[in-house]
Amino acid sequence: MNPKPLAKFGKMAAIVLACLFVIPGRAAAEPDDGYEILTRGPVHEAFASTVNLDPEPGMVIDTAPPGAIEELPPEQRLEGDNVVWIPGYWAWDEEQGSFLWVSGVWRNLPPGREWIPGYWNPVADQRHQWISGYWSDTEHTQVSYLPAPPRSIESGPSIAAGSADDMWLPGSWVYQQNKYAWRAGHWAAPRENWIYVPAHYVWTPRGHVFVDGYWDHAVPRRGVVFAPVHFHRPVYASAGYRYSPRLAVNLSVFTDHLFLRPSYGHYYFGDYYAPVYKTKGFRPWHEHHKKHRCYDPVYAYTRWCHRKEPEWERNCKKRYDKLCDQESARPPRTWAAMQSHKEYKEPGRTLAAPIEQYAVNHTSAGGQKFRKMDRPEREKMAEQTREVRNFGKERQKAEGRADSSSPESAKVEKAERSKSPIASRERSASPETSRGKKESRTPGKSDPPEAGPDKKKPEIAEREKDRPDRGPERSDPPSARPSSDQGGTSSKKANPPERKSEQAKSDQRKSDQRKSDQRKSDQRKSDQPKSGHSKSETPKSAEKPRRNEETRPAEKTKQEKSPQHSESKPQRDAKPERGKGGGEEEEKGGKKREK
Repeated sequence: MNPKPLAKFGKMAAIVLACLFVIPGRAAAEPDDGYEILTRGPVHEAFASTVNLDPEPGMVIDTAPPGAIEELPPEQRLEGDNVVWIPGYWAWDEEQGSFLWVSGVWRNLPPGREWIPGYWNPVADQRHQWISGYWSDTEHTQVSYLPAPPRSIESGPSIAAGSADDMWLPGSWVYQQNKYAWRAGHWAAPRENWIYVPAHYVWTPRGHVFVDGYWDHAVPRRGVVFAPVHFHRPVYASAGYRYSPRLAVNLSVFTDHLFLRPSYGHYYFGDYYAPVYKTKGFRPWHEHHKKHRCYDPVYAYTRWCHRKEPEWERNCKKRYDKLCDQESARPPRTWAAMQSHKEYKEPGRTLAAPIEQYAVNHTSAGGQKFRKMDRPEREKMAEQTREVRNFGKERQKAEGRADSSSPESAKVEKAERSKSPIASRERSASPETSRGKKESRTPGKSDPPEAGPDKKKPEIAEREKDRPDRGPERSDPPSARPSSDQGGTSSKKANPPERKSEQAKSDQRKSDQRKSDQRKSDQRKSDQPKSGHSKSETPKSAEKPRRNEETRPAEKTKQEKSPQHSESKPQRDAKPERGKGGGEEEEKGGKKREK
């Protein structure tokens, strides 16, 4: 046998194997851990969730979800007193016909709110239905399951805005006194770095839960979103297996490729530009708001930030149309594919980055700050993850029913609920507002919180405090105001501190002026001899005497000089004093009787 052909074959095989290991996106770039990191998919609903003004039952599938994965937070922790780790969950991927794992998130909690996690509820015929999570008020210890509300009659603004800086907030149905009443929408003045989530209902198998409106952080300050993963083999079922997210989504380009799916209650990011996704209920975020039965808080706030740019919305539509027509311009769907995509690796356009690089970039840019956790701290957060899972099971036990249809019962059911392990340490702001002559009354908590890690700069806060609310007041019927057990809060007017201080200063000035005038009048009266006055020359001060003690300094001096007042105790035969200046008053009264 000739050894030369064998040597040539060996060289060729070595070259092929070497090429496989140097091709970008292969095992050299991403080790095979039994899963693939995706650069598109659902956004964790605790980070952002859609608002459907007409609540609908959740998605129903024929497959049971796997058991929850033991998730360990990454070493890089987002700093903040109100920042916590919220674990991930399984989500259904129709395109793959299997489940994908929505990674956990670092979350800067909305003030005065606690997280009620969603769950997969088993229904008839061995199917499962998704029940969405929601942010509840931390002060509520009881849940009211209400009958289905009527269809929303929200039709947009009915009157013109008082200012170009105002934002329209939609109305909602409110249940009180065993019936629903419509609470109309209104104009309100939002604030920078705060997004208002309007009042809405969440569908559950037991009834509808009312979630009153609240303020949440803007997306760049809300936390860290990690990319979802798709397991191509069940390594998560192995004993002792732990998954830790590694790829963080770049929130600066988060809204460039953002979609909504109201039937699932989730935002989606990434490549969903193909026409087939519209038939599955996916909508680009710049079109979703055009339907009055839906509301996108993220779009509403972003549009308000660009309110002085007339072409902003049109540019969003142009970019969307371009990506629909040009498949090659769409963002890659996996992290491996993005490694070889030059356009989406450029600074400012990359859709995701490893958490180590993400933390360094944001800390150096003066934005979010991170610190490295040790093993015991990570283990403590893993224990908290188990507490959140147990809390979700308690909710499922209280609400779960083997019926995927909407509850038809008109009866209100109430149930006690324990406190969520994911609860904000900050209290939400009072519904009373003092930013102007007219109050901008919004449902629920109407003023964004002033305290917390994201408190605005003093000059911005002072400028916004002095700006009057130009929006019209909303006049609600008494039946349209939510009760406390349904999550609503009553709004009563309060005098602003600024107006109280100005009124006090004005009253003080008037009081000082009266005292000064009285002293001058008393001084003139005391300088004139009493015998020189005729009946017609009686001074006006004598006709209408004042009994204010502080306005009689001259009379007090006269009394001190009198022998009658020289002793510490009055004599028994002396006339009793009626107060300081009482003798003078008796003399004046005698002149009146003589007249």
